[in-house]
This record gives sequence, C-alpha cells and structure tokens, in this order.
Amino acid sequence: MFNKSYLSEEFDSTENQEIFKMFLSKIKDVSLEIRLTARQDHSKFYLIRNKYEYSCFGDQKGVVFMVSSNFTYNGLLGQGEMNERFSDNTKFEEYEVKFESLWNDSKSIDISVKDGNNDFETEMKKKLWIFAKPSPYHIYVRILYELYNSIDQGNVTTPSEITSGKFANFKYQIDAIKYGVDCINKNNGVIIADVVGLGKSIIASAIAYNLDLRKTVVISPPHLVDQWNDYQQDFGLRGVRVSNLTQYIVFLH
Repeated sequence: MFNKSYLSEEFDSTENQEIFKMFLSKIKDVSLEIRLTARQDHSKFYLIRNKYEYSCFGDQKGVVFMVSSNFTYNGLLGQGEMNERFSDNTKFEEYEVKFESLWNDSKSIDISVKDGNNDFETEMKKKLWIFAKPSPYHIYVRILYELYNSIDQGNVTTPSEITSGKFANFKYQIDAIKYGVDCINKNNGVIIADVVGLGKSIIASAIAYNLDLRKTVVISPPHLVDQWNDYQQDFGLRGVRVSNLTQYIVFLH
C-alpha cells in the first residue's frame, strides 16, 4: 500500500485522538489518498516533496527515505530498523518515477482516493473504540469495575505458606485472595467465580484463613464434602461446618 501521507497508526490512546481526527480530515479533504498495489510489494520508501521556496531554487526537490520500517507504531517506534535518507535530486527523481508507476498502475486498487472508494472512513470508524457506542450493560459493568477495582494491596498469607508447601502459589490466586479479603472488609461479602480447575476452593480457603473468623460454614455438594473437610485441615480453618447442599463458603463473624 502506498500512502500520500506520513501519519502514525498509533490512534488508540486518549492523547492521540487529535492525530486521528487529523487523519480523518485529510481523508475527507483528499489531502491523503491511499491505493493498494495489485501484486504484493514489500518494498518501503517515503517521498517528501519540498515546496519550491524550501528547495534551494530546485536543487533539492525533496527527501527520500529508503527504509525497512513499516509505517506502523512498531515500525516507527517499537523496534530497531535500518533506514537511509537521500536528498539529492537524482535519487528523488528515481523513486518518484517508481512511486508514480505504482500509483498509476491500472491494476492498483482504490482504498481512499478522490472520486474513488468512499467507504474507507466508514469501515475505519466501525473498528475504532473512539466511535464505539457501548451498551447499557457494558456501561453498568464498567461502573462496577471502577467502584470495586481499587483494593488494599496489603500482605496476605499465601496458600503455600499456610499449608507448608502442599499447595503452590500462583499470582492470579494471590491477587484473588487479596481482593477477596479487601472486598469482605469493605463490602461484607465477595463472590469468587471462574472456570473449573483454577483453584476457587483454595482461594476461598486462604481467604478464610487470612480473615481468621470464629465460624466458617461451607455449603457443598455431597461429592465434595470430603474434599472440603480436607481443606479445613490443610488450611487450619477454625469452627468450620461443612453442609452438603450446594457449594458455597460462608464466613460468620
């Protein structure tokens, strides 16, 4: 793809929204045109034409950058690339001829050009968060996240420490334990929900240990009663009662 512009693709952060608005305005006023070559062409070069008053009376028509950099965030900022710069007219005219031959190739595909494809702006807006219209449900979830995301990052005793190494420490479990303890202290309750096999019972047992409450009631399916009795022993939970109804763990002050 050959662009008559040199804009960055880094449009997804708040501070760069003005850059994206400039990009859209150039699409609308056709100061930016984009075409795609019919055959794949991995070569990359950039032509910057000088206005006549800045061209040393025509002796420096412009600048050519012959590069390995892609015209993306990673290509321009995120990784090492090899680039060369030429300002003599011979090189500029050589690459200008190559660019124009690619641009004017009858097989090239119009992406966004004058009197050409007008759908580019519409398609871009569909894919960018800046134009997204979140549903009421997503707004509700975001509000909950903002309300309850901040937690006290105090120290907790980890599953490995509690059980003398019987259970390993996993960062996501320790984060959940910290969150659970903090949420109970602030809101008098917490729900631990995740897919099977990620250690919800271990997390709950560690929360109970760290809270060190006088009474803990575990309501469990019949086939998990023995497992919960083992957890009670492993985690040294005080005053635990296991009941075989459905699976909950309740902490009683």
